Amino acid sequence: MVRVNRLTGTASYYRAIESENTVRSLPTVPPSPSVIPAGELEKVTRRAGPTWRGLFQGELYNVSSWHITLVTIGIELKAPTKNGRTMWNRAYRVAVSIPPLSVGSISFRILGADELLKAGEDRWGWTILGGKGFPSSE
Repeated sequence: MVRVNRLTGTASYYRAIESENTVRSLPTVPPSPSVIPAGELEKVTRRAGPTWRGLFQGELYNVSSWHITLVTIGIELKAPTKNGRTMWNRAYRVAVSIPPLSVGSISFRILGADELLKAGEDRWGWTILGGKGFPSSE
């Protein structure tokens, strides 16, 4: 069993142990996170964007078979010219706890949120560059 603290996002892992007449829960050591295969990360549906408060906020829907614990988000702003050369791109690491078939929220401070908002959605984009986690046992 996994218990996720809604305020801090930390996860506690428990397993049931049977003894003579009682069942008790003992904390277990969580699995060590490893790199999530690209094919599994492609299964994550995403919706997010910048805010005027300098944040990048949104939700990730995890359809993969992995429990995601860390994502690397890439954000790119393109020039207003026809060739649309990249003005800047940045990567951000975000700690999360998103079990399979669940929605998790992301919210982190970014540099240049106002530039993205002024430019409009056709000039900027974002993607999940990578992630860490562990295969779900369920």
